[in-house]
Amino acid sequence: MASRSIGPGLIIGVASGTVLEWYDAFLFAVAATYVGAAFFPSKDPIVQLANVFLTFALGFFARPLGALFFGWVGDRFGRRTAIFWTLLTAGLATALIGLVPSYKEWGVAVANTALSLGYCA
Repeated sequence: MASRSIGPGLIIGVASGTVLEWYDAFLFAVAATYVGAAFFPSKDPIVQLANVFLTFALGFFARPLGALFFGWVGDRFGRRTAIFWTLLTAGLATALIGLVPSYKEWGVAVANTALSLGYCA
């Protein structure tokens, strides 16, 4: 088995991706009260926050499924194709979450839409 050196470009790429991922999680946590009020209205603010964090948890626990699927894509079509489709899917889902109207406009359908897009992002 050939030995490969880990260059600074790889380290910078991996580190920047990890920083952006955790920054995204931080922003989601900071905006949780606003997201809860817009998508999961309730008289109890704890229920709103619980719904928001359950949506976040759904996306977090779906990661192994994405890893299996995009690992297969990477093996079959190459890593570049896999990373392209991973970033495109996550980016589009994130952008579409920003375009989802509030609960007042769509009702219960907004919760289902937010859950579906949270699963993809």
